[in-house]
Amino acid sequence: MDAEQKKSRTGAVHLGHPEAHIPWVDVPDTAAKPLSRPKIAMMFAIAVAIAWVAYFLEHVAHGVADARVVLPWVTPFALLLACIALMPFIARHWWEHNYASVVVALGTIIIAYYLLRVEHGTGNLARAGAEYISFIFLLGSLFIVSGGILIRVRAEATPLANTTLLLIGAVIANIFGTTGASMLLIRPYLRMNEGRVRAFHVVFFIFVVANCGGSLTPIGDPPLFLGYLVGVPFFWVAENCWPIWLMVNLVLLAVFYVFDARHKSMAQGPKESSYGEVVSLYGAVNLIFIAMIIGGIFLHAPYREMMMAAAACGSLWFTPRRVHLENHFNYAPIREIAFLFFGIFITMLPAMNYLAHLGVHTTALRRGARSRAVLGFLAYARGGRAHGAVRRVRERLQTHVARLRDRVRPDLCVPGGRAAHRSPARRGLWIRRAGQPRPNDVRGDAGSVALAAGVDGAHCACGVCDADASERAARP
Repeated sequence: MDAEQKKSRTGAVHLGHPEAHIPWVDVPDTAAKPLSRPKIAMMFAIAVAIAWVAYFLEHVAHGVADARVVLPWVTPFALLLACIALMPFIARHWWEHNYASVVVALGTIIIAYYLLRVEHGTGNLARAGAEYISFIFLLGSLFIVSGGILIRVRAEATPLANTTLLLIGAVIANIFGTTGASMLLIRPYLRMNEGRVRAFHVVFFIFVVANCGGSLTPIGDPPLFLGYLVGVPFFWVAENCWPIWLMVNLVLLAVFYVFDARHKSMAQGPKESSYGEVVSLYGAVNLIFIAMIIGGIFLHAPYREMMMAAAACGSLWFTPRRVHLENHFNYAPIREIAFLFFGIFITMLPAMNYLAHLGVHTTALRRGARSRAVLGFLAYARGGRAHGAVRRVRERLQTHVARLRDRVRPDLCVPGGRAAHRSPARRGLWIRRAGQPRPNDVRGDAGSVALAAGVDGAHCACGVCDADASERAARP
């Protein structure tokens, strides 16, 4: 290639043609085989059917009261949390091959108990099923669409460049979700730091991109998404909690910069080419599908899930095979997430029902607390976040939803309330007209939500980061 050709290719950002050659592309063993067009169409039809099932379950659960359960039935939930937290360290290979069986067994116990012995058990199961399906549709569509985007960064791995990349990741985690942002950036991040990657590089990526960054929107954080489904305004957390988001991420980035600057003098990896684009983006068509997912969130079920399914299937249809190969795209992470969260949503039903009848969110407890901040900590701790050993598990999902139901006009949010039949967007507008929360409400909610919001997305996002880092470490 002569000098004029090199000069013509130089630029800041490049949107690669779908069939353009991708530098250093190889065919990894972990990449999934591409789906044929008929299979993609069949997958969309199945997704539409599941979306209507969720819509039916939502109507079955309409107006159903919380079930009354006794404390021993929380045991399956505790066992599942213990397995998720400890089994990867105790018996990793056994757990990788048998986690689905464990999840199904524990979930079946709770399903049988609720169907056969619990009053209102069917309605409570239906509500959990509808929320689970909506949750998986969002996570799965973001996972698939993000897997169709490939980013190349041609820059020297300076502390400033690494910190800037993490900051960008924290911002886009609120658009792509923590899992999607991790998939987009983990490989460019590790490739840019080739030869000088240390443990703290991966740890801070997980902290910032896979966790704390996505705590401003319902797209970035699953508890916020479930809160949005019951009527919490879409931008409520962003408007009221952005100072905490900014403070947490700036502190993390500052600490990371210090660590990276101290290790700058260590072994350097091969530098990127001195010519060419600073950033190359392949699979740009998937940005349209991301916009479809974001727009679909404002629709009512089942059209919300159908829009997400259309975006995911469109991504599989139009994304070039080369992009999926370079991204090592496969369905193993989302399959594991689907199984684990099936177990979590089902087995935590007794825990949530038990806490509801204990009065964790009642007026008496609120009046007994010295401040809303104390209430926020109590609800946060009761949700299971007081112990870091199980912090990667999302048992705080329903706690966050229940707390915001209490905080923002419960007569509008509860099943059967005046806004029950409205779309999430219209319910949010209705609730907003009721008045903004008081400053103490904001501090209490922000303190408990922001501290754990990123952690709630860690299981799937960290799985992407850990797998990619391990793979690169194993390479010669």
